[in-house]
Amino acid sequence: MFLGIAFLLSVSTGLTQNISGTMKRGPKYELKGNTLIISGNGEMDNYLVTTAPWQNSRKNIEKVIIGEGITHIGNYSFLKCDILKKVTIPETVISIGEQAFRDCMTLDSITIPKNVRTIGEYALFGCNNLRLIVIHRPEPPKISKMINMKTQETIVIMVPGNSIFKYKNDDEWGKFPISPLPSLKDDTGTSRAPVSQGTGKYFIIVGFGRDRSEAEKKGKNLHDKYGYLYSIVKVNDTLYRVSVDSFDDEKKAKQELENWKKKPGIPEDSWYYHHK
Repeated sequence: MFLGIAFLLSVSTGLTQNISGTMKRGPKYELKGNTLIISGNGEMDNYLVTTAPWQNSRKNIEKVIIGEGITHIGNYSFLKCDILKKVTIPETVISIGEQAFRDCMTLDSITIPKNVRTIGEYALFGCNNLRLIVIHRPEPPKISKMINMKTQETIVIMVPGNSIFKYKNDDEWGKFPISPLPSLKDDTGTSRAPVSQGTGKYFIIVGFGRDRSEAEKKGKNLHDKYGYLYSIVKVNDTLYRVSVDSFDDEKKAKQELENWKKKPGIPEDSWYYHHK
């Protein structure tokens, strides 16, 4: 019995331990805790349903970081990563393989860089909590049966403002609600919504985003819903701060802080109240 228990414990530990290796095509992979990091240059390998080297740990992967230099996300790479919440895709990626993110049930948003030309069949099928796809490519990427109809009814696609017409008239992308991306002043590292606020003493500082699009999404949501002025400040290459403008009323400021803390998918410690 003791040996049996020891064996089970070793297997359980093995599912969550760090793993690493090199793909046949060259890129490397490393699972650190709950974060899977893909690095190197060139295309990721294409996998079958159960052949990804992190297959036995896929239910523990909360974050996937794909590094600069990767050009293709392999077929079935992150299939059934049940608790995957965050994906970082670099601008070097030009294609996303079929069923790459299928059945990632907790993924609620994803950003597609401007160089992605094709998205494979059923790449996001079964991602039933997906609510937002941010696309930076002016020309609509080629897609085929990307998601299921249940998700299609609730998802929003954000694209460059001057590309709205192209996306709405695309046979596939035109099936979704299309909204324009906010304009960014990249020369300053800061963007602001076109609304002027008062000079109140009470602020909410709205945490951080891992990329510009994630931070902009949070700020734009504030502006669209409440009319708050916000700014996006680049802290470093992988961290952007979202700052909300002032309130004149302390009670209202604190109430809004509590409301934001209750929103799903937002860490409580990324929102805090500040008295000027």
